[in-house]
Amino acid sequence: MEVQVKPEAEKSGRAFRIGKELYDKKFAFDIVSKIQLEEIYEKALKRKDSIHAEMAKISKNLWSKYFGTKTLPSNDHELIKMMIDTIAHKHVHS
Repeated sequence: MEVQVKPEAEKSGRAFRIGKELYDKKFAFDIVSKIQLEEIYEKALKRKDSIHAEMAKISKNLWSKYFGTKTLPSNDHELIKMMIDTIAHKHVHS
């Protein structure tokens, strides 16, 4: 995906991305919290890992129902993708 720079940003001489230092300041104004940006980010990563682990567990439990004796992918992300695609295909009505 290509990012388009607005003409105003080109004229100002400053990239449209504000960078970590300015984002930290902006975050402090936007989100009134005692939790720091890095801590929120780390919690989000841990939650994402937890959700992926649960999705992989559910996918493994459902595997034989949807794929029979086909070998499970070794990559959990591929396993989850295959399961979601299969279930969505079987349950989506046109």
